[in-house]
Amino acid sequence: MKDDPRVDHTPFDAPHSLEAERMVLGSILVNTDQAPVVLEALRAENFYLYAHALIFRAMQKVSAESFGMSQVVDELTRAGDLKDVGGWAYLTGLSDGMPQGTDIDYTIGRIRTLARRRELVGLADAFHTAAQADDCDPASLLDTWKDKLVDLEARHAAATQPTLRPFRDGL
Repeated sequence: MKDDPRVDHTPFDAPHSLEAERMVLGSILVNTDQAPVVLEALRAENFYLYAHALIFRAMQKVSAESFGMSQVVDELTRAGDLKDVGGWAYLTGLSDGMPQGTDIDYTIGRIRTLARRRELVGLADAFHTAAQADDCDPASLLDTWKDKLVDLEARHAAATQPTLRPFRDGL
């Protein structure tokens, strides 16, 4: 599999749900009417498994008028990624065992929340490493990381999420 340029995985298990990712991808393939909603609500970077990000990216490139398994496979083949995602067998298996009446909005929210948590874990790991450096200037480090947290919030802002701005302004 190709290197994953999206994520600098931490040395421990980052928050994720492969089941939720499979459920979302499978639901798009089974019920193509859901594709526009899901493709609008998520980004390839929200997926933990690189193969799932590649599949999602291929889905984004396929025309809404002709969306289907064959078109997604054609796009993955064109990009040279079909083998990396597990081929036809993996794609057709995405919908196997998918529960009936899947709440797609809940599952999308779960994937987004886990992606946000992975970013926080990555930031915390980087902060920890920087704070241990011999040449660490604590005041400068805090300023840098306050800005990084606010940037993270801006990228993942949602109406139901609490804001970090009072946290930043209070530091």
